[in-house]
Amino acid sequence: MDSELIFDETAKFNKDPILDQIVADPSKNTFIKIKYKWDEDPTKNQKWYDEQCQELDDERMVNQELDLIFVGTQHCIFNDKTLSSFEAVKKPDFVTMASGAKLLTFFDGTPLNPYDYYLIGCDTAESLQGAYCAINIFSFHEFRQIAEIQFRYGSYNLFGTDIDFVFRWLRNLVKHDNIILCVENNTIGRYRLAS
Repeated sequence: MDSELIFDETAKFNKDPILDQIVADPSKNTFIKIKYKWDEDPTKNQKWYDEQCQELDDERMVNQELDLIFVGTQHCIFNDKTLSSFEAVKKPDFVTMASGAKLLTFFDGTPLNPYDYYLIGCDTAESLQGAYCAINIFSFHEFRQIAEIQFRYGSYNLFGTDIDFVFRWLRNLVKHDNIILCVENNTIGRYRLAS
């Protein structure tokens, strides 16, 4: 939880009852994130900061200890400035399919283009215990990912049922038949196509 939800500039401690509900929610932890940089401390100034930088003599240490910039591992391919520019992505919504598996959706309620073609890619896996079958949906013209699932099916028939579910779900969304089903032609995909 962000500290801004609890601390309010106008009322030293915000006692809104909804905040008590948020803090008491058993589905969340009770950790409250507070970010307090050196330049917010009235006892620190630029001279103090410059002295600390000189004493630390390491850009990564300055980033971590003074500037509160996310620091990657020593062998990370991105520098700290790039890592700190990454923004959190909203957790995708999902649709529960016939098997009970969750199809993650990435279009955030934005209407799908009714004039586009849509591709449903089905990655088949022969092993019922180890490998995952996958379904990916992309728009053709924009090549934008619409949805995906990776799931370990205990039944090939159940995977087929979910492919049918996804096709009908997408058709209901776009209101046309411009949907291309692309089944990987190996293992069970080859078997199913041949039979």
